[in-house]
Amino acid sequence: MENPELTIVVPVYNVEKYLPQCLNSILRQEYRNFELLCVNDGSTDNSASILSDYAAKDPRIKIITKANGGLSSARNAGIEKAQGTLIGFVDSDDYIHPNMFYLLVNSIKTWKSDLSVCGVHICPENKNTDKNRVENFKKFFSLPTAGHYATCTFAYNSLNCCAWNKVYKTDIIKKNNLSFPEGLLYEDSCFFRSYLIKCSTFSIVQNTLYHYRIREGSITSSQGENSKKIWDHFWCVDATLARLLASESHLISQWIPELAAFACVEFLNTYSLIKENEKHQFLKLASELIIKIKNAYPSPLPLCDSIFDCILTNKILDIPISDLWSQAPLPDPTVSQYTTLALEHRPKITHPFLHWLKRLRVMNTLHYPPKKID
Repeated sequence: MENPELTIVVPVYNVEKYLPQCLNSILRQEYRNFELLCVNDGSTDNSASILSDYAAKDPRIKIITKANGGLSSARNAGIEKAQGTLIGFVDSDDYIHPNMFYLLVNSIKTWKSDLSVCGVHICPENKNTDKNRVENFKKFFSLPTAGHYATCTFAYNSLNCCAWNKVYKTDIIKKNNLSFPEGLLYEDSCFFRSYLIKCSTFSIVQNTLYHYRIREGSITSSQGENSKKIWDHFWCVDATLARLLASESHLISQWIPELAAFACVEFLNTYSLIKENEKHQFLKLASELIIKIKNAYPSPLPLCDSIFDCILTNKILDIPISDLWSQAPLPDPTVSQYTTLALEHRPKITHPFLHWLKRLRVMNTLHYPPKKID
């Protein structure tokens, strides 16, 4: 298709079982003005043959064939070849609602926003998948009320950072040389937060339009794989900070506090996974990043400074790892969720680190309303 408005990028690697459902869901979209870039990332199963069969029947499909380089490498190859003014991503083991791209594209055009986001339906492949895990995914993908919003702190730490279930502006990506970091586990987080910094507004389509499949053995399902790459949390914070520091000064002052909160969560994610003999490496890497953040933003960071202090002074070593997340309370439904006063209605905690951790968890759990644009 010449001059498509939208480019849809689908990375493909050994997904013959799921690929037809994914491609069918895209080709049956009510919205038609798109090109579909399928990036065959060195598949060794029947995926390449399936792509060829579909491409022979629909001229909107273009196949990019490359040596295996991983998910980020495949997405970046799609970005490089994208012709659409808008771009979206679909993982090849997922599928989408027939109206997803119509609603997301229409949202960007109606509101003149830089980003549109839709809801996500969780689809466990295994009926025995832990119910708590599914519920946690549902909370992770929860959205504010549908509408148009100024990009703000809410978006940075409350919108899910997954590449899919969104439509982006291609020129923002290419103008700012944004890409997915290769060889890392948390590539979506770096890309999304770097993109968000460059946005003025975003819009929400609250319908659940993206069907996310939980597969046993996938990267997000494998704790073993997560354990091998837990240090990627640090790289993600460092890369996002570097991108931010290269931005205009007003963006630095606007976003550093949110990056600091993001860093706190990433530090705690890492600390909860490391082994006893890795604690000193954690302290070294975390301290280096904290110093970078404080040098860039010397003003107080109320919800983060106490956590930073516990790391810089090694006080975190006194806290059992099992206590880091398990004791964090949920928001009190009797307290207005749209006021910072809700943060004060928490039980008293003796250890200062856990006190600030609980407040941070509550802050990130509550959906403070962003600035909605009429």
